[in-house]
Amino acid sequence: MDNILTKTTIVKMRLLELFFFGDENHFYKLNDVAEELSVNINTVKQVFSEMKKMGYFVSLRGKGFKINKEMFNKKNNFHIFLNEISKIVSKMKGGGFFNDELLFAFYNAINRDVETDIYYVDEDYLNLYVGRRELEEYLGVEIQPILISEALKRLEEGYLEEGLLITTYYCLKRLENYANSVIKIFPLKITPPIDSLINFSKVSLSDTILVITINEEMKKRFENSYHALKRKYKNLIFVTLDDISEKKELINKAKYVLTLKHLYESNQKLFSKVKNLIVYSRFHDDDGINMLIDIVKDNRRS
Repeated sequence: MDNILTKTTIVKMRLLELFFFGDENHFYKLNDVAEELSVNINTVKQVFSEMKKMGYFVSLRGKGFKINKEMFNKKNNFHIFLNEISKIVSKMKGGGFFNDELLFAFYNAINRDVETDIYYVDEDYLNLYVGRRELEEYLGVEIQPILISEALKRLEEGYLEEGLLITTYYCLKRLENYANSVIKIFPLKITPPIDSLINFSKVSLSDTILVITINEEMKKRFENSYHALKRKYKNLIFVTLDDISEKKELINKAKYVLTLKHLYESNQKLFSKVKNLIVYSRFHDDDGINMLIDIVKDNRRS
């Protein structure tokens, strides 16, 4: 299988390795990459130029190039997906598959056309992954995930002409401008109703309630949605998973901890000593989910 990799591909794989696993504060040299791979420097420059245009790296004359901090979200999400892929690879190896067979399986999966007209649109890779996984569990069908930037482009160019497009109310406002009469846009509620997850009549005003969110954007939404509740309960704290990694004392002193199901499943050790743990899903829209289930059933019959 190694023989199928061109020099351009080898260079790109090395640069991707630096992007996903490298030190974001370190400056790298193109000459070092060329020497390491025994590849012509012009080949390295050509590949690097393309990747720089895509936003992976920034360069500084006289110093070299480094990872673009504006792409950290993609870098962080990659490691979450990598963890899931590693589990699949481990299971396949346990089932007797060899490395060449694994490479073939992933190559086939990348190039396979997804036979579905049900799409899920969200704002970033992590929410896209979590939402898609939950929807496939609810509906029992394959869902094609699309970032909202890509969905808007496809709608504008007429590539999404029919089917069912599931999204969130936050994305709905941006998608409606490009909607057509054929494709159906179905929004779902995602902000968990904290007042229904916790019985606040039994909560002391001095109790610490810690809500661990998936990212900074969701943290801000929680703060905006529950600013009135936060005025009454001064120790209602909204943080991201990254915040907790730096301030683990917060999780130890909290009376109640709320977090996304996916975050709990991926970080069970972190939550192992929490006494009152409340886990919620990406979607909080029972009526909407039930309507989607009926729609999928009707589509199967037709």
